[in-house]
Amino acid sequence: MKGYVYKGVYIPESFIPTWERFMEICERDRTENNQSSGSKHIRDFIEEYVRLHEPGNPQQRIDIISKLERPYRAHGCFDCGTKKVIVETRVNGVSVRLCEKDFRKRKNNLNGWKYINEKTR
Repeated sequence: MKGYVYKGVYIPESFIPTWERFMEICERDRTENNQSSGSKHIRDFIEEYVRLHEPGNPQQRIDIISKLERPYRAHGCFDCGTKKVIVETRVNGVSVRLCEKDFRKRKNNLNGWKYINEKTR
């Protein structure tokens, strides 16, 4: 197929039943509107893994956790964890991101914020 590159992945024999079940689930969940495949799920996982680990070890400093009174979700919404974030703001001096729903809830109590990209405006 034009535009595609095939890569191989080592799978130990003990993992084959899990792999087969994964592919069955992907096929079962495939509908006319949802054309996701096993390959798509694997690509999504790899993209997310690279995004989270590319900067280095994702451990958090204890002073950040204590300021926020909980671990900080660096790439998701500070309140709910969703990855569909639209704005950046500061909470207790730490830069955090919020999804649209949580942004609306907090908007009147925020001193400053900015859209992450122009498409979300």
